[in-house]
Amino acid sequence: RKDGHRLDKSDLKKIIDANPDCLLVGTGYYGQMNVPLETIQYLQSKNIQIEYAPTVDAVGQLNQLQNKCARIVAALHLTC
Repeated sequence: RKDGHRLDKSDLKKIIDANPDCLLVGTGYYGQMNVPLETIQYLQSKNIQIEYAPTVDAVGQLNQLQNKCARIVAALHLTC
């Protein structure tokens, strides 16, 4: 990533290339990774729904997303 605790839209090239319906972001064990509004809006402009939560909670959301999204990509920050 461009910055260790911020999900920048420049970090998303491979995710955009995968053409998902949804992106599930785990923001770290303590939830310290920031997902800025600019990044959320960028994903929405690409018709990608974004969900984010501390990683332990985000993993639990995966099954729920399978009911809403045909193609899901997960990006999980494991520390912090």
